[in-house]
Amino acid sequence: MPDIEEIVAAVCYEPDDNNNNEIESEIEIKTIEALESCEKLIKFRIKNLKLMTN
Repeated sequence: MPDIEEIVAAVCYEPDDNNNNEIESEIEIKTIEALESCEKLIKFRIKNLKLMTN
């Protein structure tokens, strides 16, 4: 599971390149990766909560 720092770093990622289209694409990719990581983390925590309550 990714930790919170990895998720924040992915969302806040800023490429060094000056090409705006490339920068937007890289930010979009990093944002999608971060959201997917959040989704996995949330599903993992929900699964654990369900196990704890059963």
